[in-house]
Amino acid sequence: MREKMTFFCRAFLSGIMIGIGDVINAMSENRVIGALLFSLGLLCILHNGFYLYTGKIGVVWVASEKKKELLRLLFGIIINILGVMMVVQLYMFADDGFERQICENVRMLSRLDPLSCFIGAVFCGVLMTVATVSYRRENMVAETVITILCVMVFMLAGFRHCIANALMLLYYDCSHINYLAMVGGNTVGSLCYGYLYHRSRGSKNK
Repeated sequence: MREKMTFFCRAFLSGIMIGIGDVINAMSENRVIGALLFSLGLLCILHNGFYLYTGKIGVVWVASEKKKELLRLLFGIIINILGVMMVVQLYMFADDGFERQICENVRMLSRLDPLSCFIGAVFCGVLMTVATVSYRRENMVAETVITILCVMVFMLAGFRHCIANALMLLYYDCSHINYLAMVGGNTVGSLCYGYLYHRSRGSKNK
């Protein structure tokens, strides 16, 4: 029971950090500054060992119990989404301008082609796995820079992150097909990069 509670807290805290990143990004007038500040969320998640779906799916290849880890991933993404939604909903009560910005972003995402969402999400999944596997606490300066750049690149390029965009699920008139495309794209991108990365390390060690 204690292990399950620990897992819930780590996944929920990840959602909270990404939700705070959503708030910062939406309220920043400068896109570059917004993307830079958003990276604080992923840095906190990696530094504290929280459980973020897009950070864990790519390393499932090295899990000792893959079936158990796949189940954790399923529950993890749901808990991540709950954390994001809580932060976003609460801040909507605090700032009307934030709510208008969120509605505008959701309408824009809903108008996109599902294939466009999927492809953008694939590249986002790659970058999130790059940040995750690079963060080993061996060279904190380099690892921090890599993490920040991965986040800034995916945001400024318009790649789609399924946890950051989970607020789409709050709107019944939104295209939820696009959201599923983001989940699928993040998963495919993370799995492919993670597999190739660990295969390359295996070859290097031989």
